Amino acid sequence: MKLEVIHTFRLLHRACQSVFHGDPRTLTVAKSKIKSEFMKNKDVTDTDKITELISQGKETANYLRKYVVQLVQTKPDTYKMIIREETELEDSPPLPKHSSPT
Repeated sequence: MKLEVIHTFRLLHRACQSVFHGDPRTLTVAKSKIKSEFMKNKDVTDTDKITELISQGKETANYLRKYVVQLVQTKPDTYKMIIREETELEDSPPLPKHSSPT
């Protein structure tokens, strides 16, 4: 179980490195949050709770990779969205058709 905890810790760090590449401030904050969450739960001994925490960590890493994107400001009012290969773009529902005034 200890190896799976370490694996999840590394998985989260790799996800953050991928998602926040080129943004050292956000990467530092994310790494600090990962460390603090793991330290907060370091004394947990209940196997079911540890399994739940591992699952949450894996889900978080997956969510970061799929749904979090970075924006880079290119002009004062213009941003470029950085979409990675693993980013999933959801189809948005079609907009309702409004009748035009006649």
